[in-house]
Amino acid sequence: MLPVVRRFLETWPDVQVEMSLSDEVTDLVSDGTDLAVRIGVRMPNPGLICRTLRQEPLVLCASPAYLSRTTAPTRVEHLGRHDLLIHASQNVRQTWRLSGSMENRPVLSATTAPSSPAGRS
Repeated sequence: MLPVVRRFLETWPDVQVEMSLSDEVTDLVSDGTDLAVRIGVRMPNPGLICRTLRQEPLVLCASPAYLSRTTAPTRVEHLGRHDLLIHASQNVRQTWRLSGSMENRPVLSATTAPSSPAGRS
């Protein structure tokens, strides 16, 4: 976000920008917010104009260190035996829809990671 804000301010130097990074879902109108970028679950609000800026595919991945300690999953059913870290957004329990599988699979055991940049180190 910072490079985008910096370019915006180069074009519009008289505008003041205050950024707040949070997973909280707040009432943007009562908070006096002019613009919000939300990542994750979209919660429609009839009082707001919403646009999708970008969609990114979600992928399953594991670090080489983790895979050196366990067997890599080769089937959806194997995921229940693994430590899973999921992206948490707005307290909605995540389900995964995997290619080749017509079934939504709930995340069985996971550690949640906040969707804010601080959670993505």
